[in-house]
Amino acid sequence: MSIKFENLGEILLSEIFDVRRGKRLTKEDRIKGQLPFVTAGENNNGIAEFVDNDLEIFENKLSIDMFGNCFYHSYKFGCDDNILVLFPKINFNENFLLFIATLINQDRFRYRFGRQYRQKDFKKQIIKLPFDSNGQIDIESIDKFMNEFKMRERESIYANNKISLNAINLDINSWQEFKMIEIFEEIIRGRRLKSEDRKHNIDRGLTLYFSASELDNGLTDKISNPLFKQKEALIYTTFGDCFYVENEFTASDEINIFKHSKMDKYSALFIATIINQNKYRYRFGRKAFFNKFENEIIKLPSKNGIPDWKFMSDYIISLSYSKHI
Repeated sequence: MSIKFENLGEILLSEIFDVRRGKRLTKEDRIKGQLPFVTAGENNNGIAEFVDNDLEIFENKLSIDMFGNCFYHSYKFGCDDNILVLFPKINFNENFLLFIATLINQDRFRYRFGRQYRQKDFKKQIIKLPFDSNGQIDIESIDKFMNEFKMRERESIYANNKISLNAINLDINSWQEFKMIEIFEEIIRGRRLKSEDRKHNIDRGLTLYFSASELDNGLTDKISNPLFKQKEALIYTTFGDCFYVENEFTASDEINIFKHSKMDKYSALFIATIINQNKYRYRFGRKAFFNKFENEIIKLPSKNGIPDWKFMSDYIISLSYSKHI
């Protein structure tokens, strides 16, 4: 990268952040709901499940768990007492917080084999940051660094996939109308499994369980007794929300599953974005069941009268951050 930090200096994390600890909430006391609940863990930004308990709600904050894992949460969330939530002492933007999270995560190796990250560790943790000629944190240089990093990532995507940005042209006027039932080879409805009938035996392995929710792509539970399994498909909720699920999953009867042999994750995300433009139709009591959406029309790029799966895939690959999808 062309941006180099010339004047690096050490600073205590506690000099730029205040910290607050989450509230203890045992698994037995958690009430199923919609609020992302963060606890100790490396996966899914620490989100263990979704709850409806009376918790302090945070947003646009960094969290550090007992293993030293640091995540940035742009959304509203709650957390347990294994989580420290960092409150900036001045107004930092998302780029700065992501930069700090990366620095904190470099020290994760210290908190293994029984040693846990606690408030005393936060108070003495030192990180290195660039400073300007006035001795202030050089936030502008960090912002430029992060923006250039994102641009380089984008350029590498084009190179790796041999796609020219100039070649991707969205001429919407040339798109063709398709009924929803004409687009997919399979449309499968999920199966109802009541909350009290779901099992959570970790030893048997847990399968992602999706239902009608706007949060976390509709993921509402992880269960050990799925009635069926699917993968690499779009899911369509009765609220009209459409999401792509790559890994193995199961789903409730409020989910329809869309599949096509030529649909990869990139073309699936393209189509999901188009379908989500129509979700306003399914509010105020009207639900997106098959008889409501089967003849719904959307416009897509086409070739020889059928959806152009390759074009849709190539377009998504050409966008920023697609390497991280």
